[in-house]
Amino acid sequence: MKIYIRKEINENTFEVLGSDGSTLKNHNGKPYPFLSENISRNLIGDLNAICEIRYKPEEGIEVTEEALYNDVLTRISEQELRESFSYCLLSTLMEYEEQQMDAELEYEDQMEWDRLFRLNISSDTGSLELNKTQKARDFFNDKWKNFGLNYYQSLEEMHENEVEFISDEIIQDIQPLVDSMDISKRVAVNILYNFFEYFSITIPILWVNGKITDEDFISSYWSLEFGIDITEMEEEDYEQPRFLMNRLLYLKTILWGYDWKDETLPCCGF
Repeated sequence: MKIYIRKEINENTFEVLGSDGSTLKNHNGKPYPFLSENISRNLIGDLNAICEIRYKPEEGIEVTEEALYNDVLTRISEQELRESFSYCLLSTLMEYEEQQMDAELEYEDQMEWDRLFRLNISSDTGSLELNKTQKARDFFNDKWKNFGLNYYQSLEEMHENEVEFISDEIIQDIQPLVDSMDISKRVAVNILYNFFEYFSITIPILWVNGKITDEDFISSYWSLEFGIDITEMEEEDYEQPRFLMNRLLYLKTILWGYDWKDETLPCCGF
């Protein structure tokens, strides 16, 4: 059943209500602004879709709708808030707007550990890594190069051990994308980079700029981090990649709102 709802305030403006029936709040307890029809619909759609998966009763156990609702309210751990990229983005941008701050995206140093350029070619999963990162690597054409795994913890250690650094021409190819990104896209990249355990800064940058698809993103992640081809998964195992692709889809809709200059969005116009 739905836990998050919206209440129309006036034409094309809605208040989003949380699981307790009060105005949805961000991670610092600050109430959400009123949002447009499209943004509010997508936000509660994302949160309710997560709730439907995370709070569904165990198979074989018959429960009433009232019992399920009460169970959800008592077990709310805000997991759906942590797993919704859309909620994380809007909540973070609320803080930037309040402080009148811009968001920087540090990417050049992070690229030295970026698995997109440091494939484990000699491993059993080397061909899989090449195959599943093909769409992302295509952006760089013949400039892409595999620099080998980087086991060192700092740039200084890399220098001391003569580890090859990512070439300037690769960084220069990414720079125009980063320079063109507004604050919503920069914050989205930081959120995704953290959520996916820093496996790549380049893949989120390519994704927010529409250079790769949701499936390209998640397929790259699974191949590089786990050595698994998601297209060969059993249906039960495929639930988690599908879950994450759906989260990206909702996030993409929120980012489109910034492209369309939806003025109900925090930091719109920054």
